[in-house]
Amino acid sequence: MFGSILGVKTAHDRINIAQERHERNQRYLEDCSNKCCVILDKLGVNELTILSEFKNFADTFEQIHNRPEFDTIEVNKVKIPSFKVQELKLVSLGATTLVSGLSSAVAGVAAGMAVSGATTAAVATFGVASTGVAIKSLSGAALTNATLAYLGGGSLAAGGGGMALGATVLGASSLGVALIIGAVVFSIMGAKAQQNADEVVDQVLSMEKKIGETANYLKELTETAETFNQTLVTLTDLYHQQFKLFKELVDRNNQWDTYTEQEMLLVENMVLIVGVIFAMCNVQLVLKSESSNSKQEDYDLNTINKQEAQAAEQQGKEVLAKFDSEVDAVACQQDERTSKPLSDIEQWQKLLGEYINLNSRADYERHIEKCRELLGRTKEPLIKETMPDHIKSCKDIMRLY
Repeated sequence: MFGSILGVKTAHDRINIAQERHERNQRYLEDCSNKCCVILDKLGVNELTILSEFKNFADTFEQIHNRPEFDTIEVNKVKIPSFKVQELKLVSLGATTLVSGLSSAVAGVAAGMAVSGATTAAVATFGVASTGVAIKSLSGAALTNATLAYLGGGSLAAGGGGMALGATVLGASSLGVALIIGAVVFSIMGAKAQQNADEVVDQVLSMEKKIGETANYLKELTETAETFNQTLVTLTDLYHQQFKLFKELVDRNNQWDTYTEQEMLLVENMVLIVGVIFAMCNVQLVLKSESSNSKQEDYDLNTINKQEAQAAEQQGKEVLAKFDSEVDAVACQQDERTSKPLSDIEQWQKLLGEYINLNSRADYERHIEKCRELLGRTKEPLIKETMPDHIKSCKDIMRLY
């Protein structure tokens, strides 16, 4: 890779070539870092936003009289973790506090909370900052910085973005890359010119290896976060659609013992959706390196928690598949009972069933077109109210392809 540098005899030329190469490496690392920061910020915002909405679910759920205890539910041999309503409320309040602070936060703040686990970040707002002040009493940048510091990532540098993710993403012992990639001195001095050139080339060669390792790590983290975020967005969209039906049911009738089988299924599905989203938001996407040595030669990156992330994703996909099969079953029953054309509501249910199985940009484009066609002619208030948000969510996901 650096054969051209090593083969150049003039010290000045060797240093110029090394400097050009090093600057390209810096730009490459910065590009990888910025892309990672963008997707992690999206994930962090999405996680905290849905967590902040769970208080509405908890308040509505508590209104149901004589409801059963929903312990861990198993779907296709995959166990969906349960949750405590009070814990849900606590996390929701903390998330609401953080969401309000994100509006003035720099790039990378929500990212730091995503890799630490949004649920953990929300609970951290009830802690105490290093100044002795309750974190929840802070606001804006002070709030988000104090939360990150409480999580162990330290507050972000002013300006944010790029390598400002710091120890939260990369790890304390690997921060050397962020600090010294610009510290290579490209200069020559008289008789020591050749010696200086040798030292510069050695530094650039050594730094290129570390930059490559860090860039690969950031690429892998970006890919992991993208797929994780896509599943979360799909589940969040499903949550919003089902919550409207769930709240309408409870507002109309809050006596569990009088519910029909279909109404009980609606409540159970809400518990499933909330449980799996809550579990996803609890995933710590990055596990901190055990190394506490910050020397350059002891270069340890944090570990991407792919196993737990993929397990949480799988739980989400199982819930989506369960919902999909139930929609299909209802559609089949309706077709058997009558040969009349499907109503607008029934067509909306079929579209929701199709939505869960979309897996390409072309699929989403066709689905959005069907939704627009139905929205343009329907007179159903529920469809007019919910479909625009659904179309917007589809467009957001489509951009990932």
